[in-house]
Amino acid sequence: MRAPETFSIPSEPGAVSSNEIQPTANLLRGRSVLVLDDEESLRMLLQEGLSAYGLRVGCAATTEEALAHVQRSSYDVLLCDLHLSSGGFMVDGRDAASRILQAAGAQKPAVIYMTGDLVEGVEETADQSHPVCLQKPFRVSDVLSLLREVLSDAPAETRQTR
Repeated sequence: MRAPETFSIPSEPGAVSSNEIQPTANLLRGRSVLVLDDEESLRMLLQEGLSAYGLRVGCAATTEEALAHVQRSSYDVLLCDLHLSSGGFMVDGRDAASRILQAAGAQKPAVIYMTGDLVEGVEETADQSHPVCLQKPFRVSDVLSLLREVLSDAPAETRQTR
């Protein structure tokens, strides 16, 4: 068995120290996130960055791909871009998330919207009726912190996912 790799966090203003990330890693280990974004570079960043902390990450470029993921497995959180481009058409991320939540059945993931739009006065709450908005650009540490907030009230399920 291979020993877990250690990642160093660059020191920058607002960066999370490695002491703060350790409890996050323990809380998030084994949890699952579905990323729906039409930007491949962002999907790759989130896939690599979140997987490094023990999260299972599924990525989709379109609503249809995300629906296929939800039919195969359940997810704790859906990270969904508010403005998706699919086949030259714009798709509202809220509509995409609604379809995904409906397809998820009883195992509905918490929703976090990602947007490059200026978001002011958005109440940051993990309440299912008021999804959280994550302002782009962001750091992986920002996403980890938000995931910790959203998942802190929900116990980790003891299920095997492969």
